[in-house]
Amino acid sequence: MVSREFDLNIERVLENWTVAHAIRELIANALDEAALTGTPEPEIAKDPSGHWHIRDFGRGLRYEHLTQNENTEKLANPDKTVIAVLGDGSYMFGNPTAAHYVLSALQLPVLFIIFNNGMWEEVEGSALRVFPDGQAARANRVPVAQLGPNPHYEHLMQVYGGYGERVDRPDQLPGALQRALHAVRVEKKQALINLVVGRRGAAP
Repeated sequence: MVSREFDLNIERVLENWTVAHAIRELIANALDEAALTGTPEPEIAKDPSGHWHIRDFGRGLRYEHLTQNENTEKLANPDKTVIAVLGDGSYMFGNPTAAHYVLSALQLPVLFIIFNNGMWEEVEGSALRVFPDGQAARANRVPVAQLGPNPHYEHLMQVYGGYGERVDRPDQLPGALQRALHAVRVEKKQALINLVVGRRGAAP
C-alpha cells in the first residue's frame, strides 16, 4: 500500500503546518460536514477576549479528514457543494482561466478559496533546502518565489459570470463565506474568495 501524507493539498506532514494551513482545514471540514449531514452552516466568530472560534454542527473533526485518501462519502454525493482550497502559487500556475472556463461552460458551481500570501512558498522552500548557503538564502526576498504585486484574483469571476470577493481581515471572512456559498448553492455559479494572509500564516 502506498503511504499517504497528511492533507489533500499540502505535501508536508501535520507537524509542519502553519496556522493558516490548520485554520483552512478546520473551515473546509466544517463546510463539508454541513453539506454532507444537512446540519446548519458553521459559525465563525470572535469572543470578547479576542479569540476566534470555528464551530460546526456535524460530526466533528476526525483523523480521516486530514489524510489524502479519497472520501467515499463525498464521491457518493456528487450533488453536494464542491470547495477547492489552495494557495495563490498553486492557483496562479494551475492555469485557472482554463479551469474557470470549463466550469462555466459545463455550468459546474465550485467555490474556490485562495490562501493568498503573495508568494510561491514551495519554490522558496525548495531553493533553501537544496542551497541553504546559496544566494537565495542571503537575499531578503528569494528570487522567483514572490508573486507581487498582489493580483486581484477575485476579478476573474467577472469574466466567467461567477461571484468573487477579496477578504483582507478575519472579521470579513464569515460574511464572505455566506455570500460565496449562496452563489454556489442557490445561484448555481462558481465563486472565489481571495483570502489575503501574511507569509506563513501571519497576519498581513
